[in-house]
Amino acid sequence: RIPVYANSALLMGAYARVGMLAGRAGFTDLADELFRGLRSEKWETELGAAWPYSAENPFWNDAVNAGAIGFGIAVYSRHRPVPAAELDAVKAYLRSFLRDDDVLEFAPHAKLKPKLLRPTPIFGVGMLMSALAELGDCETARALAGRLGPYRLPEDRFAYLPRDRTYFPRGQAHAVWGLATVERACPHAAGAADPPKETAS
Repeated sequence: RIPVYANSALLMGAYARVGMLAGRAGFTDLADELFRGLRSEKWETELGAAWPYSAENPFWNDAVNAGAIGFGIAVYSRHRPVPAAELDAVKAYLRSFLRDDDVLEFAPHAKLKPKLLRPTPIFGVGMLMSALAELGDCETARALAGRLGPYRLPEDRFAYLPRDRTYFPRGQAHAVWGLATVERACPHAAGAADPPKETAS
């Protein structure tokens, strides 16, 4: 069993990428094995394809871990075959973290306690931006970027929570990474295509 699905998904994407770029079948095999394991633990929910935090902790993922799984699957799918319907289900789940003007810490599923319907820390916004941009959902990725306003601090910094003054470098890194991924993966031209495929040189 996969101990922590977010970490395994990120490794899966990295193995698929290096396997393709370096022509190393061993890395590709590792990526495929991780994908099979991840797929076997997937929840089919009213919100889309979701995963628990880990095999030992079956609680729904927060935004940063859900985004990490989505990002890993997105990178994997650029180098290995994944049915479009499966990618659509992942995107649907990640979109569910947006509610009105907020980005939620937990997706609003039927069993979520009302007290947990709260804004995510900034690293959740950044990770969701990165994942959705990498999955080709540029409209939602840009909508997430547009919700960064309440997190902004002076000197181009981002707070831990909306309308807060607490600053953590980890949160800053996730926000900047999210914005950079949107800039790279989502061309500004109307009707732009999905992110370009990498090729081995």
